[in-house]
Amino acid sequence: MAMTAEEMMASMKAGLKAKTGKPLEDWVKIVKASGIEKHGEQVTMLKTDHGLGGQFHLPGGKRPAGR
Repeated sequence: MAMTAEEMMASMKAGLKAKTGKPLEDWVKIVKASGIEKHGEQVTMLKTDHGLGGQFHLPGGKRPAGR
């Protein structure tokens, strides 16, 4: 049976924390604090400065709130 959107979000959050040691909310704060506004530049910063893999995106491919 397919996962619900809520189950997928919970799984993604759990996986992110397990792989990085930080919850999604911390990563959103890091992106906001960087001051970087363009999505591609945010992804590059997360990859180069924090070692996140190439498949990392915020849920739904959305930018953090306020961006």
